[in-house]
Amino acid sequence: MSLRPKRSASLPASDPVEKPLDEVLEHVDSLGVHPQLNVAKALVREAKKQLVDWDRAGRPGGAKHEQG
Repeated sequence: MSLRPKRSASLPASDPVEKPLDEVLEHVDSLGVHPQLNVAKALVREAKKQLVDWDRAGRPGGAKHEQG
């Protein structure tokens, strides 16, 4: 069973910020289970969540999302 979250549909796969975050998450996942790694995974997931929120508010160069 994978602990990796499902890919966010809110950001395009080509997003220049999300791709490095996905790579970091994959690397951390490959290192195994350790409490500090769980913290790192949580930080990356939170960063991705904040990107989605920022995109909704109009991140320069980010994906354009319709409100509502």
